[in-house]
Amino acid sequence: LWLAGPKLWRVEAAGERVAFVAEWPIANVLHAARGDGGTWLGSEFDGLWRLDAERRLTVQETPMQARKVAVLEDARGTLWLGTDGFGLFRRPRAQVGGIGGPGTALASPTMAMTYDMAGQLWIGTLCAGLHLLRAGRLQSVALPGTDRGCVWSLYRDGDAMLVGYDNGYIARIAPDGSIQHWELPGETRLRAFLRDVDGTLYVGGTLGLYRRLRDGRFQREEAFDRTEVSTIVAARGGGLWIGSDQGALRWRGRIEQRIDTASGLASRFVRSIYEADDGLWIGTYGGGFSLLADERMRTYT
Repeated sequence: LWLAGPKLWRVEAAGERVAFVAEWPIANVLHAARGDGGTWLGSEFDGLWRLDAERRLTVQETPMQARKVAVLEDARGTLWLGTDGFGLFRRPRAQVGGIGGPGTALASPTMAMTYDMAGQLWIGTLCAGLHLLRAGRLQSVALPGTDRGCVWSLYRDGDAMLVGYDNGYIARIAPDGSIQHWELPGETRLRAFLRDVDGTLYVGGTLGLYRRLRDGRFQREEAFDRTEVSTIVAARGGGLWIGSDQGALRWRGRIEQRIDTASGLASRFVRSIYEADDGLWIGTYGGGFSLLADERMRTYT
């Protein structure tokens, strides 16, 4: 039995005697909820904590770094987080299941997945086409000009979906099913999309970085002429982070910063980038992932 109050107390019963043991000095525990093999604790001043089956207590990340958190687990295992001034958030229960399998389209390698605004799951495969999981049913999505159907990238573009193929073909599918499409020269394999805060669409692939101009044409940025681009993310303070086979590159009309093996990165092949409060996280192919913080590189493999 646990009691939540000014501290977290564990109650031990021995015959008619009851002992209260102050386990951890979490300031003013507001609520507790069971879930995912442990207990979630929301406090008034110290945010969200999780107590596992081994009685190990760890602090958890909260939306907007909220310090005052109320917790509730519903019948489906979803954890709801109430905050003071930041709104209500939900954390779905982690589940593992299967869609498709041997003998189906999804037996092919799955290279891209994302949800649309309606909560439907889009799935891109190599090379068995594009698929949509809608209301629990999997359906194929046929597009013109995609004979091989090798989908390498998906990107939610407002209420539409952008699809990138291995032959330079781009499709934009609207909620009503209407399709716009473009083809980039050179049979480039399209790996990444990003629409920045100004509304400019960037596309990355095996032949570099492209920017869509106001007249609808795609222009390749000369600085990436011999660079394979695998990810594009918005950078804090403006500009873009480009993950490439030449490392992580900060781009703002020109390359302002280059993070590569000379900077301490374990591999020059960057696959993912995430800029957080504690630094810049970089995922690589063949070198694990690294954290660049305070001009110091730490690598985890």
